[in-house]
Amino acid sequence: MKFRVLAIIVATLTSFACDSDRSVNSQNSGRINFANLEVGQSSRYVRFAGEDYFAPDDSSFVYFPDTLIVTVVAKDGGWFTIEERISAGSLARRDSAHADSARLRNLAKVYTNRVAIINDSLNVEPSSTNFVESYLFQVDGALCLEPFTEPEIVLHGWKTDPCGCNFQGIVSIYTQLGNEYQNLNVVVNNEPMQYDAGGITFVYSREDGLVHVYGVSYWEPRSYGWDLL
Repeated sequence: MKFRVLAIIVATLTSFACDSDRSVNSQNSGRINFANLEVGQSSRYVRFAGEDYFAPDDSSFVYFPDTLIVTVVAKDGGWFTIEERISAGSLARRDSAHADSARLRNLAKVYTNRVAIINDSLNVEPSSTNFVESYLFQVDGALCLEPFTEPEIVLHGWKTDPCGCNFQGIVSIYTQLGNEYQNLNVVVNNEPMQYDAGGITFVYSREDGLVHVYGVSYWEPRSYGWDLL
């Protein structure tokens, strides 16, 4: 409970701290919605760190006063250009020690990629480089948007049951930062951890977009991610 209370406090403070960034999208059509993508949609995320992924009894996590702003800025046929940037009001912009502790780097860089909904799946491709550079959209192949029906996934605080493998399922009810979400897909891609690479988990739906995203690694005592505000 204390982490949920902290979450609401931090999210509120972050929202006020980043008011100067609200003007980036005067035609804001609401949050990013994969079921009906439009230029002008914009979603905001708060940074978090979760404790030991492989400790089943430790589901503690902490939020940082750092905000990621993700905006649909252009459309070309069926492809939409999405920009990701750390808000000017984020603490990481002013405090390099904090930026290191939150694992936030290249803060001045705006990541730009293209997404398209093809065969009811989210496809991601780089807009100008040879590979996808992104805080959120490190998608391996495509992300299925069709709602899963089973198995039911249990989230312990910020994480699923630990596994160095791939699996998927559904979380019927999920509460985050005071918001209740229903029937979210869960995709865990942790198989690369078997080869000393990092794993990533997506919790999302067509209408809500990406809700909860985090990466894990055998080599990092903490895991880091983003929660939809």
